[in-house]
Amino acid sequence: MRDKLTRMSNQYVLCKGWIDGWWDIDEITKRFCIKKPIIKKPDKNLLFENQELVSKEDHLNLYLKKEDEYKFMSCFEKLDPIYFSGIIKGYTRSDGSKDYGIHPIEQSQIHFKLGLVIDQLKEVDSNYKNPYTKEFLYYLEFIRKPKVLGILKELEDVGDLLPTFFHTHKEYKRSLESELIVCQTDIKYLRQISSSRRSRRSRKITYDFAKEIPTFEEFTEQQKQVNQLQETTK
Repeated sequence: MRDKLTRMSNQYVLCKGWIDGWWDIDEITKRFCIKKPIIKKPDKNLLFENQELVSKEDHLNLYLKKEDEYKFMSCFEKLDPIYFSGIIKGYTRSDGSKDYGIHPIEQSQIHFKLGLVIDQLKEVDSNYKNPYTKEFLYYLEFIRKPKVLGILKELEDVGDLLPTFFHTHKEYKRSLESELIVCQTDIKYLRQISSSRRSRRSRKITYDFAKEIPTFEEFTEQQKQVNQLQETTK
């Protein structure tokens, strides 16, 4: 009897193990048998290796929707190591015995998204070869800045469910806040150049294009007021 897993039933955990095999359960779900899983209690302030140990098991089943496979692994082979997280759920086998499986939830994938966004932010779109343009200012205000703010909010919302296999909450937050500072600094610098006749002349900018682009905050506030007005006139 796996007493430790019984006590952890319906709780969220982080795990590391090795793929032993996989099978289609139905058209939607695939079951992975994970050998020697190490199961730990999540703590967003600690890396997985430093978290409280819940249990070490002989095997554990991981259930993935087929559409989500690529989010957890691009390819897989037997004995590949795998990091995963989700809810421990018990079930009864056909012979009446009890077993347990891990069922990922939406928050189980947030660290993949964080990693992808951070990587994307490190590379300014190659289409913007000239940084002194209206198009680049628009990109900074309405693509780059909202992306950083959005993923920062997701990081805070996920709370203690954050998988910390590779980075802690503090490390993710520091990296994203650094990207936000860089973005805001670039916006400020570009607006200053656009508003200065001398700076425009030296960079062959024909007019103050920054006047045509509101800040992201101004645009958001305008949209909020429009929505409120629409609600009051219904």
